[in-house]
Amino acid sequence: MVLKDILVHVDESANCAVRIKAAVALAELHNAALTGLYVIPHPDIPAYVDFEIPEDILAEREAELVNQAGIAEKAFAAASGALGSAASWRCETGHPLSILLHRSRYTDLIMVGSKDMEGAEVVFAGYAEKLALESGTAVLVLPREIGEFDVSFKNILLGWNESRESTRALHDALPLLQRSDKVTAVSIRRRHEALAGDAADALTQYLLHHGIACDRKLVDNPSGSTGEALLELAEICAADLIVSGAYGQTRFRELVLGGVTRHLLTHAPIPVLIAH
Repeated sequence: MVLKDILVHVDESANCAVRIKAAVALAELHNAALTGLYVIPHPDIPAYVDFEIPEDILAEREAELVNQAGIAEKAFAAASGALGSAASWRCETGHPLSILLHRSRYTDLIMVGSKDMEGAEVVFAGYAEKLALESGTAVLVLPREIGEFDVSFKNILLGWNESRESTRALHDALPLLQRSDKVTAVSIRRRHEALAGDAADALTQYLLHHGIACDRKLVDNPSGSTGEALLELAEICAADLIVSGAYGQTRFRELVLGGVTRHLLTHAPIPVLIAH
């Protein structure tokens, strides 16, 4: 896989400027096209409101949202100017998740922010997991508190358990893995779980075929959740990116096993690439 088309979600959240700057740098690094996508939401009118809102108030709100979109477009244009014609802007009106899902199917990677409780109305409210699960596209999620960082991702932690999800994440992350200086492949095995006897060797050989050397780590029966174990290892390894499959589970299994993907997206202090 090559990384030639990147979509970045643009909104008014606190870390959006960092997200755009990272997206531009990533596009430059991979000689990729970059699209900034801004979604103007339909007015959010609570179901319990049983009276008509005057048209002038609705028009005023619509004008305010259009003005916010214009400000966002100017900020994106200023940040992506070095890309020239490789950068493009798209503004649509509707439900943010629906539009992002549709557009994400026509890109190699979508960059979004994690949930920002202090963001504005267009904030990307925890849609990253749904995007990964429903679009089939790799999603690069930047934590809310992150400052500027190096998008060349020199030290990557790869979560590996031989599942379809982790395989998809591995393949989608190949362009990033190939540019890294260090890859640590981590398998976390809980009680009653088993990996094929040659899993580690097979993964190592596959990565070598792509010019990627990796360290291997196997963690048996971690005391905390799988998500916690991955974050602890990422800190120990000084990783600057986590690559993981996005796992959809029933509500019951999430209560029992803990949502690995959700834990990573909620607590990771570094970017996380997820795919399903």
